[in-house]
Amino acid sequence: MIYQRELAMAKSATKVFEDLAKDLTRLIGDITDSAVKRQVGVAKEELQALLSLAGFLEALFSPPRSVPAGEKTAFREDAALRDVCQWLAHYPSQKICVLDVGCGIGNVPVTMLHGLAPAMLAKITYVGIDKDPKIVDGLIEAHKNHSPLAKSDDGQERKLGDFFSFDVHLVDVANLSQTILGKFDLVMCHNLVHEIPPFAIPKLLSDLNSLLKSETLAEIVVIDMEVLPRDEPESDAFTWGCREFERLLRAAGYKNASATKHDKSVPVFSSVVTKAENVDVGNACLEVRRVLEQRQKLLIRSYESLRRQERKDFVMMCDIILVLAQIAYVARCLEQEDH
Repeated sequence: MIYQRELAMAKSATKVFEDLAKDLTRLIGDITDSAVKRQVGVAKEELQALLSLAGFLEALFSPPRSVPAGEKTAFREDAALRDVCQWLAHYPSQKICVLDVGCGIGNVPVTMLHGLAPAMLAKITYVGIDKDPKIVDGLIEAHKNHSPLAKSDDGQERKLGDFFSFDVHLVDVANLSQTILGKFDLVMCHNLVHEIPPFAIPKLLSDLNSLLKSETLAEIVVIDMEVLPRDEPESDAFTWGCREFERLLRAAGYKNASATKHDKSVPVFSSVVTKAENVDVGNACLEVRRVLEQRQKLLIRSYESLRRQERKDFVMMCDIILVLAQIAYVARCLEQEDH
């Protein structure tokens, strides 16, 4: 759920501050008294800070932005995806079926195009699903137009047509169990989990488990950020720590669950599991509640600590807003589950 009222208020504030900044700029040009000019200059600087804060709020309450297929940001080009390419390169099968859940702008297939040899790509049947029609249409268009989306280490252009088969479907993960997709050797969730309401993750894990082939080497790989980048805040998001998500997987019945943390400018984790005999959704929900209640206590302590700081600059105000947004989101998740 996007905060429509708060988004409208942030946009309105941005417009007001922009108009005031223009007025002050014109006013400064007409002032001859140097002392008055300095005072108006200080007022303009304070207004610019408010304008930046309003822009931050607008970004916080807006839906995640869509970008062209294949475009990648640096913090997503992580070692976790390269590990997946290594796994694929050594998978003992002539045909590999890959499901990319919440495929987004195509980071997973683009990384495969860059990191795998043509002979390996020719073994892979890639299926991506996403709920954003613009993203799905963009990837379909890139495939149809044979658009080069990556280059190999030797400079050769790589296209989505280099896969044995490439397909993308408009599917919401909430309806995954009602969608016929087939069985897969590898099921990927890349930068998706933080967008899923926490209490919906156990069912998602169960749905993903049902899509795995019965072979012992078939895997589910979850890659996500432990924190969101400051320039891409999201009001409806819950980021999981590496160990938190590993404990959730174990609570769900994935006895072989493991998780690896990759320290980058934005830290990410990758969790890998093979098919479970049974996914215990109820027990996993209990673990979700434990994590949320513990996180709520930490967030409240963080908020109280920030409030005690005497100097509140722009960065600190953003931190306070982010903490308050997280407190509200966690509280709403717990309340909805109770009802």
